[in-house]
Amino acid sequence: MINAKNLLSVLIVLFISSSCEHFPPPKTQLCVSGDNYKFICNDSREDPPDFEREYTLDYICTDGTSFSRMYDYCIDIREKLIKCRKGD
Repeated sequence: MINAKNLLSVLIVLFISSSCEHFPPPKTQLCVSGDNYKFICNDSREDPPDFEREYTLDYICTDGTSFSRMYDYCIDIREKLIKCRKGD
């Protein structure tokens, strides 16, 4: 369970975008569960970037509230890292 939380934290950091050129987030896939046992996904590395995929085992999922909390946490850490690197 802890490994899944750590992996989720890392994945969320990957989705954070910023104008800071020293810490650009890598492009990744983000999926939301949809109707008919499908994931609705977006991945800017794919063509087209929006697509559906079948439910798959071993996907890590969380609810919207938990995702928002982790997203905000990662943004805060990232901002602190940028300040630290700039010497502020």
